[in-house]
Amino acid sequence: MRQLWTAVLLLVLLSAALLAAGRQAADLAGSLLEELPQAAAAAEAGDWTEAQARTGRAAETWEEAARWLLLAESHQAVEEVGCLLEEAAVWAGVRDAGSYRTAVRRACRALRVLSEGERVTLGNLF
Repeated sequence: MRQLWTAVLLLVLLSAALLAAGRQAADLAGSLLEELPQAAAAAEAGDWTEAQARTGRAAETWEEAARWLLLAESHQAVEEVGCLLEEAAVWAGVRDAGSYRTAVRRACRALRVLSEGERVTLGNLF
């Protein structure tokens, strides 16, 4: 009987850890989904320095979080967001408005998909 309770406790602890990691991933995605539109608005206003700084901060934040995100998220999804953020930072550096807007939109879309995948719903559980 003791082995059964140990197994149940381990299952509960692992489930709680995965839920916590998913919640942190969704929170991170949410904060980046606030930062990137502000960066795009700065670029639209012609303030490329601000756009580049915000995009660079978003990419750095994602890169730092990628270490623990890889434990709970798809490696492909984590790497895709990182690449898209780096791409947006490059376009901000060369001040190409059209390409920058496209990269930011693609990064936001990937972040939304990641965030929606972390919601606890019946569809996500089964």
